[in-house]
Amino acid sequence: MNTVAKMFARLIIYLLLVISTIQQLWAQVTISTVPLVRHRANNQFTADWLYLSTDLYLYNTNKFDFLINQLRSEQEKQDKKKRKKGKDVDIENLVISINMKALLGRDMIYPIYSFLIKNEKDKASSQISGGYEVVRIIKDLPLQQSTDELSAEIKAEIFGKEDEDKMLKQVSDLLKNAEKLNNPPAAVLSMVAELGNFIESTLNQKQFVYSNTIRLYDETPFNRKLHSINVFQFVPSSLESGSNDNSKLLNALDTLTAENLNRQTLEKILNLSTYPYLVVVNYKSKYLAEQITGDEIDYKYIENRRQKAITRYTSKEIPEEIYQQEMALMDFLVLFVDFKNDIQQYELNYKSKVVDDFSQSFFRIMQRYRFLKNAYAMRLKSYANTPVFSDQYKTEYDKIGFNAEVYLQSNIHLRNIGNLVNTLYMLEHERAMNQDSALREDYLRKLYAVQLPAGESNSEEVRAVNFAISQLENSHLQKEFIPEIKYLDGIKFTGQTNTNAELLIQTIRNTNCQICRDSAALAVNRYLVRKEASLLIQATDSLARRQANWNIRFFFLMKKRNCFQTAFDTQYPADAVLPAHIAHLQKNSERMHTNLLQLEKMLGQSCTTCTSQQIWDFIFETDTRMKTIENEMNTLCDLMPQWCNCN
Repeated sequence: MNTVAKMFARLIIYLLLVISTIQQLWAQVTISTVPLVRHRANNQFTADWLYLSTDLYLYNTNKFDFLINQLRSEQEKQDKKKRKKGKDVDIENLVISINMKALLGRDMIYPIYSFLIKNEKDKASSQISGGYEVVRIIKDLPLQQSTDELSAEIKAEIFGKEDEDKMLKQVSDLLKNAEKLNNPPAAVLSMVAELGNFIESTLNQKQFVYSNTIRLYDETPFNRKLHSINVFQFVPSSLESGSNDNSKLLNALDTLTAENLNRQTLEKILNLSTYPYLVVVNYKSKYLAEQITGDEIDYKYIENRRQKAITRYTSKEIPEEIYQQEMALMDFLVLFVDFKNDIQQYELNYKSKVVDDFSQSFFRIMQRYRFLKNAYAMRLKSYANTPVFSDQYKTEYDKIGFNAEVYLQSNIHLRNIGNLVNTLYMLEHERAMNQDSALREDYLRKLYAVQLPAGESNSEEVRAVNFAISQLENSHLQKEFIPEIKYLDGIKFTGQTNTNAELLIQTIRNTNCQICRDSAALAVNRYLVRKEASLLIQATDSLARRQANWNIRFFFLMKKRNCFQTAFDTQYPADAVLPAHIAHLQKNSERMHTNLLQLEKMLGQSCTTCTSQQIWDFIFETDTRMKTIENEMNTLCDLMPQWCNCN
């Protein structure tokens, strides 16, 4: 037997001995507890609302005198034939108890109030004060099972100077049942201690009001909602309680919540004035996950919170479901701290310029962030049907995910890592989504944006990136480039520039798809080779046609030049003094002759290895020279027509 159990056993023996010394002879006088209202709040509770709090509000305490004297009068009438003349009905205590079976899972008729009664010859007075604000008998105590039926029963009894046995038996049963409670020993000891206060008050002829709330988890965060409101009125047993229309009353109670419910509001809504009444208010609570922020989280925080969860689970403060969520969240936070530490180390090295190659740092950060994203995806899948996860813990995961993204915003390299991992995550988890050309290009740009170390090519992360790139590029090639490539391969040249070919060449320059660029470049090269062959034929044919014309034109130019030079030599021998205007003509004639010799040389060139463009350039240059010389010859002949006309 452990220490707590031994202490508990000693307390039971002690309290039973104390009770046996009570010398009053009490006799029960009948009193009825009438349930006026059983109201269930509109709040919905899932299975994780496992904790119970119960408050009691006692009203119209100034009406107890009226009630007691009614009972006293009725008792005297009922016992008139049995009693001796002049014997009064003496009442010493009015005890209000609650049976907490629905709350604690076992019959527990527990005293909440015990009021002393002063007997006089003609009447009795309760001497009850009216300052009882609220009695919280239970605070956030685990329910024995997930139930929505919380209907604690209230019992009021008046004890006189007869029948001690009933009182002793009730207290004895209470102690024995308390020992069998499944709740932690702290709750049991709390109940026993309060029962001791009750007995002590009875022995000392003092009033008693329950004050030692059964609570276990003052430091544990709970969310609390109103569950139900039950109203019990204390009346003489002879009073018939008719059925009342409580619809308006229930509608008014529907306006109450855990936040706005108080003594004054209840009293105003109920508006009962004839007899004393007790209001039992039940609340249900659920465990709230501890709120976290990214900057606060480190390994020490995680370990402290993990140990706190283990302690709470061991002491049955939290159910297994909450415990599992806490452990899963702590594992997730370890991944976040690993990621955060790598970010901070990289930023330190980046600012101090310790190294030039940060590819290994980029890889570690990418790896950590990917671990984090995939762990989150696993949690979503594993706990998809777990209400406590969706109601509470998912928001904590979302906050950590948001904080992780914030850490990746400090420079372009970290943003690229974030874009890479997020893109990879989408491709791995949302493969069925429609991808248009622009989206594939954007994905590829992000996947290629981070320089990863060559030494990690066999790592899971790099293989995943390469696989995603391969899938995207193959899809992009088939949907965007293969049709254009087939079109290029089938083009028949007509001598006109093809717009589609030019557009494909421009697309090659802009695409992020490497295999698309390579495949399209080969197709463009094939296209250009065939295009050049076609253009070469055209240029060669054009050159052949022009050469016959050039030869005829060259012949006549040479003939005119010879006529001009012969006439000049005849009229002006070599030793003759030339007039100025004749000397000028002579210089122009010599320059033209030089150009004719150059043209003659060009006309004699072979172009068997020329490209189409070279041929067209040759044609253009030859035509230009021919026209220039013809113009020069015409100018000379216009000046000296007699020198150009010879046979």
